[in-house]
Amino acid sequence: MLAYIHLALLSIVATVVSAQTAGTIISPAPGTKIKPRRALPFAYHVHQDYCVSSHNITVALTTQPPTSTGSNTGHYFGRFATGSYPAQGLPNPNPPVPSALVMPDFSLQPGGFGTGATASNLPVYINVIEEWNTCQPTIGNNIFVSTVQVVYNATA
Repeated sequence: MLAYIHLALLSIVATVVSAQTAGTIISPAPGTKIKPRRALPFAYHVHQDYCVSSHNITVALTTQPPTSTGSNTGHYFGRFATGSYPAQGLPNPNPPVPSALVMPDFSLQPGGFGTGATASNLPVYINVIEEWNTCQPTIGNNIFVSTVQVVYNATA
């Protein structure tokens, strides 16, 4: 009887673990309404398993979906160390992944010749670029991009 309970619990745990796919923005959820200068909970599920090491993620907010060509506008949050397998002694000079991101206020002047612009109910995209590797040889790091659409300065 105890063996059946143990197997049932293992199947539940396996289902929960597999539901969080590597390379997934866990929060914010798609469609989340965000306000300028407010903290927004942030979580990302890195590529990490036996023979898989995540190194860094770069997080940016853009006003258009990412494409392979062309320019975009938005905000750079930074490059963060994922802390994957720190016992390997690999240097990770970047700060750790934050648990929240503070949304920029696009109405403020960014500096130089730049001027701010106001926007309400604007669809924007939080993009995560993850650098990771496996035991298989590669030229450089594997690169994975994950995107979630949120609503900037939502009024409703």
